Amino acid sequence: MIKVIAVVLLLSTIVCCTTMYVPTMQAVPMFEKKGDLQATLSTKNFQLAYAPTNQIGFFIDAYNKNGKPFVLSDDKAGNWHARSYAVEGALGIFQTQESFDLELFAGYGQGFSSISYWEHYGGKGTIKGGSSSFTKYFVQPNIIFGASYLKGVLALRVSSLNFYDFLDYSHATVTSKAIFFEPSFTLRKKIDFMSLKMQLQYSAVGSDFSDHNSRYVPYKSSALLFLSIDIHLNDLFYPQEQN
Repeated sequence: MIKVIAVVLLLSTIVCCTTMYVPTMQAVPMFEKKGDLQATLSTKNFQLAYAPTNQIGFFIDAYNKNGKPFVLSDDKAGNWHARSYAVEGALGIFQTQESFDLELFAGYGQGFSSISYWEHYGGKGTIKGGSSSFTKYFVQPNIIFGASYLKGVLALRVSSLNFYDFLDYSHATVTSKAIFFEPSFTLRKKIDFMSLKMQLQYSAVGSDFSDHNSRYVPYKSSALLFLSIDIHLNDLFYPQEQN
């Protein structure tokens, strides 16, 4: 189990991107009953979800990325650095059925994203890239199927982002709004009070950002893989109350 956890956490650190903004892992709590409480852990995300009733649940999600993305650099650019963080929360309803379960969340978040690199010409270096704070509104329906020990989730998160203080290091300041359509498939394998989770997500941008540098883009459509571990806190501390 320790080796599996180590591999999951290592793989979840892999990012290959020269995009300023990268979407986060979608929260899919898969609530079953009142009192469900779980924490989702990865190297970049922390999520906490709780169901105070048999029909209402909520989650909070914190994301942080700070480091060097893997890029195919050349002799004119180097020292890439990406910084991104966000906090968001959502309130939703859930309903259990015989063949599948349903969840519907609506939420809000705030964050910041940036990417920078050095561009060299004639022995001189100039910092390039861009940065912006943003606000985010989103809705996310989840369709859940399978047994308690192995579940799959089909979700479609639709997010509206406002990059309200975008600054390009070439001194171009613009305001940009974007819509993201983000279908995903999540598979969760439960082992006692823990679960291993894998999520495949495709983030399709519904609007273009016309003002960007040739070596990076503020955001773009992308395919993403997320791996994480769920800790079912109610099962850990109150195992006698499991259904």
